[in-house]
Amino acid sequence: MQSLGLDVAMPPFLDHRRQFTTQESNESRCITKIRWTVEAVNRRIKEFKYFANTVQNSSLMYLQDDLSIACALINCYRPPIATSKPEDVELGREMRSLITKKNRLEKVNKDRSSSIPAVERKQLVEAVLHMGNH
Repeated sequence: MQSLGLDVAMPPFLDHRRQFTTQESNESRCITKIRWTVEAVNRRIKEFKYFANTVQNSSLMYLQDDLSIACALINCYRPPIATSKPEDVELGREMRSLITKKNRLEKVNKDRSSSIPAVERKQLVEAVLHMGNH
């Protein structure tokens, strides 16, 4: 894909963490916006019964031609999933610039977390039950 000038991107995984960093969250949102179009195209291709099921090994030699025909039919008889607008380039630039932008709420939470005492689950349950009695 890279030899075609395409950038292959995959969203991050949590890997036993509770949440993503701000930058990972921003990157994931950006990838999701792009993947939506790719998945919508894949859905259109899978509307052809041939591509909705597992393709048999004996058909592999025809797969590229069959896919080309299906895509040509989609392009000819279906409306575009999305069309480019003049503001798309600027929107893309803004999305890319926001990927590295720090999250103000994250900083506030970090500043406050050191001053908030830890509460045990038992204490929390007792406090909630006590509130219900009043």
